[in-house]
Amino acid sequence: MELNSRHYPWFRYFKYTNFREDRITLNSVSSCIGLYSIECKQAVVSSSVTGKWKFSPKEIKEKVEALPGAEKIYENASALTVLYIFEEGSAEVFFPKRGSNSDGQFCWVSCNQRLTKSFRDISKLIAKQEPEGRVHVLVPTPSGISKYAIGLGAIPLEKINYRPEVLIGYNRIVKDLDSPNPLGRLAILSGPTGTGKTYLIRALMGELPKVVFLLLPSNMTANLSGPEILSALIDASEEINCTCDECLEANDNRLDKLQDFFESKDLVPYPIPGKSVHSRKRTIALVIEDADECLSNRASDNISAISSVLNLSDGIIGNCLDLRIICTTNQEIENIDCALLRSGRLSEHIEVGLLDVEQAKAAYRQIGGIIEQNWSNKFYPLSDVYAMARNERPLESIGKKLSIGFFKNKYKVDQQPEFNEEDSLVSRP
Repeated sequence: MELNSRHYPWFRYFKYTNFREDRITLNSVSSCIGLYSIECKQAVVSSSVTGKWKFSPKEIKEKVEALPGAEKIYENASALTVLYIFEEGSAEVFFPKRGSNSDGQFCWVSCNQRLTKSFRDISKLIAKQEPEGRVHVLVPTPSGISKYAIGLGAIPLEKINYRPEVLIGYNRIVKDLDSPNPLGRLAILSGPTGTGKTYLIRALMGELPKVVFLLLPSNMTANLSGPEILSALIDASEEINCTCDECLEANDNRLDKLQDFFESKDLVPYPIPGKSVHSRKRTIALVIEDADECLSNRASDNISAISSVLNLSDGIIGNCLDLRIICTTNQEIENIDCALLRSGRLSEHIEVGLLDVEQAKAAYRQIGGIIEQNWSNKFYPLSDVYAMARNERPLESIGKKLSIGFFKNKYKVDQQPEFNEEDSLVSRP
């Protein structure tokens, strides 16, 4: 591939990367453009949009090739993927096979304002139709971290499955997630295994269809504030129409903070829409299950993860993107880093505990259990109640004593039924 004779200002940075000059990819160009932008003090913008193309592959390629300076670098035999490079950017177009139900994709990176606007216009040629309750996951790809839909996760809230104080905290989280000015951007659901924390999150998805729920694997929390994840979060931050005074004021404040951020870094910002527009950012809820690493008291092995959560839950980026973080953990409150529990950062902390015997009986009947049971324990995990109701597990196998700090500390129980990981169920609420 003869590119040395061409004028690509980012090309000279290949020697500083781990990529080969004779194998140009979107990922390699992105790395070079990142280095080039530092020298030029330009803001790098990237995005990845997935959906159904509104036009044929031929028409889409013609629109990209009509952009100034476009050069086609790669096109596979079946024309499924096409890579273009520009003087200050790059774009990759993916078309699904004919007759396939798969989505198309448009990925791009740019440090040029006009090129960025052109790429955004082409992105609008993808129809993104997402049903309510759609769940997305952030996964690494050759071109960076992307958002992928993995199915519908919303379910109705079964109030009988939770203690009254849990339902009160749940309602507070719903109110905060639905507000452009939340009390805090971090919600923590803690409690023993099998108490229904995941089901609470799935209920939130049903209550808040306008919120984008993104699942982040727990092994990626250390890089939570890294550029690749931030790029995926920016891509997920879509605008929705809203004309209320509260949203207009929130939008003005967001734009002011974004402008100040760029100026403080001595960067040239990409075009920002005018103030008092009739739109606001679509709220993003980043869900981290089993988030012990980024919640536990800080130590040498988790300080990076905690710092990332602190920065995103109470910083400029979280405000500009309208980002919220929901974490589940088995840690007790005294083992959670105190900085995360600070007022103004924490929206709500819910201790999702075991059910007392009377509520366990009511939940058992609500689920559909009809077999007469010998309720000999004082407290039950919700997962065991479901197991009994569905005949997945006999009551006799739950006769051991349980010692869990959540209830020992909070409710001063003298005797609790024992519960260990060997007794846990594969299928839990």
